[in-house]
Amino acid sequence: MTPKTIDIAGLEWTTSNLSITRFANGDQIPHIESRKDWVDALEQSIPAWCYYENNEDNLQIYGRLYNWFAVVDQRGLAPDGWRIPSDEDWRKTVNAVGPYELAGKLLKARSLWEPSNHQGIDTFGFCALPSGYRNFYGDFFYLRRHAYFWSATEHYDRLAWYHTMDLHTHSIMRYYNIKGNGFSCRLVREK
Repeated sequence: MTPKTIDIAGLEWTTSNLSITRFANGDQIPHIESRKDWVDALEQSIPAWCYYENNEDNLQIYGRLYNWFAVVDQRGLAPDGWRIPSDEDWRKTVNAVGPYELAGKLLKARSLWEPSNHQGIDTFGFCALPSGYRNFYGDFFYLRRHAYFWSATEHYDRLAWYHTMDLHTHSIMRYYNIKGNGFSCRLVREK
């Protein structure tokens, strides 16, 4: 199946969150539901994915949440010809969409954000959905209120860069956090 894509700043982006269960080489990515096993995956640097609140009903709209070890596993999370965007890919895209203070509103989906007066205008068709996240302790937060996207760029030791949009601002924020968090992923390739 060919994903829907858009072009921004010379990059081709997928318009939906990643939802695969196998690495590019065919190996299964571990599906982890329990809090204990999610924490163990962080401690042992094991790749993992889950559904938000371990509820498969969230899959079709929001995709899967992945820890950072899945993002950078040498077996490849992205299919051939694609990659998980680097921090620089994200920054280049945000700068092209700009201004920074409005980039989130321009990339956020027109629906599913709560409260409803915080929808995006999705000018570019990026369709950022508020898929929430799973923290490194295994708890779930912010479905329909925040979107979190991994980059493939490490910050330091147990930390990696990510980009987020929320219902409180129109901007896209860039932070680093613990690699054991479960965030959404998008794919990108050179145009």
